[in-house]
Amino acid sequence: MADEDKLIVGVWKLVSVMYEDQATKAMTPIMGDHPRGYQIATPDGRWLALATPSGRTAPTTDEERAQAFRTMIGYSGRYRVDGSTITTKVDVAWNESWVGGEQITSTVFYMVGSELRADHYCDYLNQPRYVARTSADPSVIDFEFREATNLETHTTHFHSTTWRFIDAEHLTQEWRIEGSPKGNSTVHLDFVRKS
Repeated sequence: MADEDKLIVGVWKLVSVMYEDQATKAMTPIMGDHPRGYQIATPDGRWLALATPSGRTAPTTDEERAQAFRTMIGYSGRYRVDGSTITTKVDVAWNESWVGGEQITSTVFYMVGSELRADHYCDYLNQPRYVARTSADPSVIDFEFREATNLETHTTHFHSTTWRFIDAEHLTQEWRIEGSPKGNSTVHLDFVRKS
């Protein structure tokens, strides 16, 4: 495992997932105020992701069990790192259609002259490309939109992203979504390293 690959090894606790309506600025905790979840990357190549919304109770009816299933995410598999792309070959998942497939987490960072750039390979089936804006705060990287592929057929996209390195144990990300029929929004992610 390369030195940079070791940076993801550990247990990362999900702190929050917030959806921000760009028109009203209303913030909605899409997994509740206190979601429970972890991303775990082991040194020997095992990835595990599990997230559930807060406020869940033990289901007692078939409809409640179905709702519990619909409101969670869980999968595991062997992962590999190629640059800044993490690919997990899923061998077990809460949704059987994911088994045998690959979950790709990929934002590729690179330099062009003195510019820091990032290309995101997106679940929205397009590839937005960003350039970092100059920041007075070295712990903040603010990427603005440059261009994207496949916007003609897949208009919903992550238009910009801001990463804040609070300290060595705490990272927040904001992903601003544009082109959605529901209007513009922002997803806020908050992670703390647990080990």
